Amino acid sequence: MVDRRTPSIDTQNTEEIISLLIRRQAELNSLLEITQAINHNYTEATIFQMFEFVLKMHLKVGKLRLFIYNNKTWNAAAMYGAIELTPKQQFTLCKKLRMYSETTFLKRLKDRELNEYELLIPVFYNDDQYAYVLLGDYTINDHVNSDASFIQTIINVIMVAIENKRLFKERLAQERFQKEIELAGQVQSMLFPRDLPHNMRIDIDAIYLPHHSIGGDYYDYFELNENEFLFCIADVTGKGISAALLMANFQANLRVFSKHCSSLVNLVTELNEVLFSSTKGEKFITLFVGLLNTETRVLKYINAGHHPPFVIIDGKVEILESGTTVIGVFEELPFINPGEIILDSGSLVFCYTDGLVEFEEENYMMDIDGLRTFVEQNQKLRVAELNKKLIRHVRNKTKRVQFDDDITILSFKYS
Repeated sequence: MVDRRTPSIDTQNTEEIISLLIRRQAELNSLLEITQAINHNYTEATIFQMFEFVLKMHLKVGKLRLFIYNNKTWNAAAMYGAIELTPKQQFTLCKKLRMYSETTFLKRLKDRELNEYELLIPVFYNDDQYAYVLLGDYTINDHVNSDASFIQTIINVIMVAIENKRLFKERLAQERFQKEIELAGQVQSMLFPRDLPHNMRIDIDAIYLPHHSIGGDYYDYFELNENEFLFCIADVTGKGISAALLMANFQANLRVFSKHCSSLVNLVTELNEVLFSSTKGEKFITLFVGLLNTETRVLKYINAGHHPPFVIIDGKVEILESGTTVIGVFEELPFINPGEIILDSGSLVFCYTDGLVEFEEENYMMDIDGLRTFVEQNQKLRVAELNKKLIRHVRNKTKRVQFDDDITILSFKYS
């Protein structure tokens, strides 16, 4: 006769199946709630609070520590039922945890810090250790492997969401930065002279190719009176926004000082003083500035540490080297030796920045001698055609669209 007070084997199996189904349904509901919270853009703190709640109420975990690897360090992302750790204690504990790559029953270990917990669950992402979960006051049962997998799944879901959010923010920041750079490039382009003269006396052309959207090269041209005009080409140390800002400030000072300075020596002296006062010698500018009188044909100039422009007069090449050192390094320039040259009809003046000559390819190098030879061979072209042909030549030889540095060319012919 069967004892009806003892459940049958079938009844026990049915109850276990029902219990397991209820457990799985609770796990799915928990995952769904956390996923919805992520989709509604809840904060990380709120999501981890939900994670804590699931462990307390669903898995009956009395003590929790969760460490997540972020920004090259292990951080405590969630905790309850345990005491706060000092930074040193946390570092020591995380160092121990990194020795484990599998779910581990900690009561078996002879480690006072670890065996106050029952279970250690490591979490991996892209084959890298991403998190460690320590469970204490937790009853080891037949569902322990299922619980570990469930916890790993939740952490991975949260981790993927955090990573996606981080990448999204980075992309937005990059897009915003790129737009700001493009706007800065547009503003910088306004600093360059819009109209260069092409008349019976003078024919001027310039090309400016920044390494990025903005750069540290600069050229300028403006008339001082009916017969005289000032022109310059410059290169500030460094690249990017800081170089562009410094060059914009330099351009403003150049324009202001040129109106009241009686000579190029005074102009360069004042430019050096204001640059040094701003940067304290940490930045410098190479500069070539020239003053041409179209009536007397006299070109006065100062080369401040810049790649020397050259002038082709009746087939002969003159190098414009006289001047001083770079500006901005010394509070007072150690010397200034202005140069002067008389131009003949048809003379070609060619100015450039170092980006044009300071690069080397495997089978090609444009050095100063090569540049001079190219200009001599094409000197009869109009300056605009000469400049464009030179850039095409360099691009064809190097197969480059983008160069390593800003490239600027300023050239003119005196008729």
